[in-house]
Amino acid sequence: MNIKELFGKMKEDLIYEKLDMQNLINEIGSQLLVKTLLENIGNTHSLIRENVLGINYRLITEELLQHSDYIDMLNTCLGTDHLLKGIGSKNCDSVFSRSFASLRIGHIIELDSKRGFLTHAQYMAILNKAIEYAEQEADWRGWVAEKGWAMRFIMGLCCSET
Repeated sequence: MNIKELFGKMKEDLIYEKLDMQNLINEIGSQLLVKTLLENIGNTHSLIRENVLGINYRLITEELLQHSDYIDMLNTCLGTDHLLKGIGSKNCDSVFSRSFASLRIGHIIELDSKRGFLTHAQYMAILNKAIEYAEQEADWRGWVAEKGWAMRFIMGLCCSET
């Protein structure tokens, strides 16, 4: 399966639980898969967004990547194109990127609590970004018609679950 086929299936059904993750990584490659998933964190198509979240969740909870891959994922999620994308705006689709990036960050923190690969400095950076996010977030919508959940919880950084 290639990326185009994967996203075609993701538009039609929730498939993340049915995927053979190791086979998916072998066919697509972990770096391309992670890069493409991160690029689609805030996709406005609700099924794609839920599948992206589910696949990422499985990559993390099933520990299918190297710790350095999780750190790279974390750093990307903390950036201006994800957690802080369009921060301060209201009724804008960038809320999907912020909300779902925060969930990913929470999942990585949860994995780190078991494996201990993040440094104190990295935790401080996460905390500082979380504070910045919380202080500046202005779009607290829950369900968005035609697009699905925007904010699944007040702050995904504190509540990691799918």
